[in-house]
Amino acid sequence: MKRAFLYELKRNLLPLVIFSVITAAVCLLAVSTTDVEHLTGYVSRNSCVWYFMAALMVLCTVVPVMQFSYRMHTRSVDLWYCLPISRKSLTLVRTLVGLILVFVPYTLAYWLGVAGVAVQQPKTFAFIWYLPNYFLSLVLGAGLFGVNAFLFTRANRASDGIVFMLAWGCALAMLMWYLSEIFRFVIPYYDSRYGTTSYRYFSNLPVCFFTFGPIGWSASLFDKFILTGAAEYSDWLTFGISLGVGLAEAVAAYMLLFVYSERDKAENAAQISSSWWGYRVLLPFYLTLTVAMLDPTTFSYNYLFYGLSLIGAFILYFAYRRSFRLKKEDIISILVCFVVGVALSIIAQNLSVEMVDNIYILTVCLNC
Repeated sequence: MKRAFLYELKRNLLPLVIFSVITAAVCLLAVSTTDVEHLTGYVSRNSCVWYFMAALMVLCTVVPVMQFSYRMHTRSVDLWYCLPISRKSLTLVRTLVGLILVFVPYTLAYWLGVAGVAVQQPKTFAFIWYLPNYFLSLVLGAGLFGVNAFLFTRANRASDGIVFMLAWGCALAMLMWYLSEIFRFVIPYYDSRYGTTSYRYFSNLPVCFFTFGPIGWSASLFDKFILTGAAEYSDWLTFGISLGVGLAEAVAAYMLLFVYSERDKAENAAQISSSWWGYRVLLPFYLTLTVAMLDPTTFSYNYLFYGLSLIGAFILYFAYRRSFRLKKEDIISILVCFVVGVALSIIAQNLSVEMVDNIYILTVCLNC
């Protein structure tokens, strides 16, 4: 495996240099054109952490596609699978080199960017927080890489793999959005001015389940530490939930990536992506939740959206099957999901009203 790793690393030296130059140049350009101490108007001070995190998220999306796209082409998959190396070892080599392709450009861009911020000599920035943010971002970046790599490899075509990464990346967030509208998840808030305790709607909860969420909320938290030296309770709570979800997804993704590496068949390359991690679940899931999120009390207004949901579902199934001739189970799935979605929207409407009333009663009781 050592020889395979060295060969793969040597083969990717040029992409490594290109990624490093582009990432560093973009981050330096962004930092150099940013007034980090701007205090007027609607723009506040800027630690530029978001620029570095955005670069990391892009790399953790592009590199897995590049490293595992060989599985999507018949010639390349036959060639790689014929090598005297197990599929798990091949997956490990591709993963390790992929992480190098992510972290070397990111590290270079990150510290050059921090130097660019320091050159502007901001007076009150706590630069020490750039260090823990960097090391934590390495962990979160490795996790995001694993999640995207696993989701991408569940497809048989590169275009399908990209769709799987984006669709599953938003799936849990969309589900939590729906549940938040029903149960109105809240967090306690103490107003020191009046000595009262109330409950605020925890609107950040759905975004905690977005696959890019851990890196994003980490940037938000450390941005406040760098600028003010402190963060609010809601920031810690959001970051904690997002971190827990992200780490759990990463561990599961890496385990499944290596488990499925032995089960995937070379003859599936370039075929219809019929994995249970793909359209077979994603299309019914999104159709059901889309309809469930519509307001059933305004059916006369929403009938257009109901119709568009059905039309969109059929179009997506046509794309999935690569044909205008759908299977019987596809049509049944569309109709059943539509009916279930309408039923869930009615349930959500009734429960959400009751939960809002309960929150109001709880707030009043706490301050009696």
